[in-house]
Amino acid sequence: MAKSAPAEFETALNVLADVAHSLGDPRLTCSNPKVVAVLVG
Repeated sequence: MAKSAPAEFETALNVLADVAHSLGDPRLTCSNPKVVAVLVG
């Protein structure tokens, strides 16, 4: 996807980064943050 649709790939990476960031934020998770790793290969 990175080579065939670079704009969509960038969008997908941004969405995944936002989800990981949001899940790690105590304010957004009712003081129950999570550690999330996103692996892209």
